[in-house]
Amino acid sequence: YKRTIRRLVDRAGLDSETHWYRQPKDKIVKICNLATSAHSCLKRFPHNWATEEVIKQLLRSRRDYARKL
Repeated sequence: YKRTIRRLVDRAGLDSETHWYRQPKDKIVKICNLATSAHSCLKRFPHNWATEEVIKQLLRSRRDYARKL
């Protein structure tokens, strides 16, 4: 499911330099809905908290990696 979420984030065009609270909420909701429909195991987490945490981690990792370069 992490690979799916990563691909959805890339397709949505989320900017890794923009912090979580400034990301467009409509894109976040769309990513969560698409990930949940693709992977039924994500339905057991209320309010898509697990998907949101994966997105946060992905954006943070990309930001940290870009800083190291």
